[in-house]
Amino acid sequence: MVSQSSGLQNGRINARFEAIGAHRLGLKLSAGVLSVVGANGLDLSNLNLGYVAIPSKTFPGLLNTYAINANQSFSDSTSSGSTIIGNLFGTASTDIWATDIPFYLYACIDDSNSTPIFGISRVPSLIQAPAAANIGTPASVTANLSYGMFLFSSVTIANYDLNPVICLGSFRMQKVAADDWTVQTLNNSDGFGRFQDNQIFTMPSGVNGNASGAYFIDNGGTAPTFVVNSLTYKLNKDGTLWFNAVLFNNPGAGTAGLGAVDLTHNNVIELASNQFFQSTHPGYGRFQNTAGNPSKGVGQEVINTNTRFILNDNSTNRLQNVSFDGTAGYLLAWCTFAPVRTT
Repeated sequence: MVSQSSGLQNGRINARFEAIGAHRLGLKLSAGVLSVVGANGLDLSNLNLGYVAIPSKTFPGLLNTYAINANQSFSDSTSSGSTIIGNLFGTASTDIWATDIPFYLYACIDDSNSTPIFGISRVPSLIQAPAAANIGTPASVTANLSYGMFLFSSVTIANYDLNPVICLGSFRMQKVAADDWTVQTLNNSDGFGRFQDNQIFTMPSGVNGNASGAYFIDNGGTAPTFVVNSLTYKLNKDGTLWFNAVLFNNPGAGTAGLGAVDLTHNNVIELASNQFFQSTHPGYGRFQNTAGNPSKGVGQEVINTNTRFILNDNSTNRLQNVSFDGTAGYLLAWCTFAPVRTT
């Protein structure tokens, strides 16, 4: 309901808040159930109200403040019955991510501008809910794109699609068997007003269509593998991805790539648009695959879901699977800084 000034309740001043975002709300994980509760950890009620202020759907530019008097929650793989199972959030079906993935908590408003609901997405910079086809609920397993959204309750999706949303905080999950998810124990980077700022996450091998044990697709051949793999990333609240990759055969050799096909890395999350990063920038990429020669520059072609590598030789030649034969000492490194896709 739209909040009115509540005055004094239980000895506490409980006035309206008009600043955009969440007020007097907290995040609680118990027995595999992640819940929006009161900031004091107690259940929300008429005597323990929380508030959320969301841009108005009816009058753009204005805010509506709502009193929240009941917990909202979803259940993960460790609960008595997962309500989020099957939603892919931009991962490939059956992928297992044994590393933390940041997720972002949202408040969303309905068409009548009266019933806010909480939801989650992998993208921190949404200003409106996705199209209906990309919104999931416990009754609809359709939050399958990286910029999709899962709503905590089985509401009518058409009442919320493309409506105003506001990002309120964050937490972390890992993807387990059967396309289910496990919320990770909350820590100081999680909760309302926390957005995983400066938290570094690790991309596992063999996910998003990359070959098993590798960070590249087979692409009709065999993807090369490296001995040392460091692929890390972070997401800024404005929706920009910082991604850094260093793959190196030392000590020992990796596995040779096979096939004169484009060396193609499937990205950790879908990026906003097709982009070309000139290899003249020293941070964009380096590779070495010839003994005794210094490393050379390499640029990137980023095509939403994947990245290919352009040689810095005034041509359109690309690195190929066969460019890396597993020899010890060879390396490939690159850095991407780009916006994630939101629609």
